[in-house]
Amino acid sequence: MTQLETVKQYYLDRGLTCSEAVLYAANDLWNLGLDEKSFHLIGGFCGGMQCGSVCGAISGGIAAISARYIQTDAHGCPELKEHVTRFIDRVRQEMGTDMCCDLKPKYFNDTSLCFGVVEPIFRILLECEDNAQ
Repeated sequence: MTQLETVKQYYLDRGLTCSEAVLYAANDLWNLGLDEKSFHLIGGFCGGMQCGSVCGAISGGIAAISARYIQTDAHGCPELKEHVTRFIDRVRQEMGTDMCCDLKPKYFNDTSLCFGVVEPIFRILLECEDNAQ
């Protein structure tokens, strides 16, 4: 299974939300060691925090970056800002926005839901992190 097929499996096959699918896929690929309860924390971020704000797939990506780098707390992780900023900047550059209310009308359909957003955002996350290593 390719890296992008991993996020497809969680989003389309298992029916998880955008935020959950990205975090689950990143957990698998990066061996983050997150337990099931950890994924409950990101659930409310889908649909742009349930109100069309920042896309849930982006929030899932930021949660994965946080899990990957933070050892004790975010204040003690000086590289966190660099990784998150790189990711957000690339999303905005490629997708034109980071807002669910702008992305959903362009990419949502009844068959694949928001996979047209989830897949490129997950790809951007992987590319940003691959280039950071």
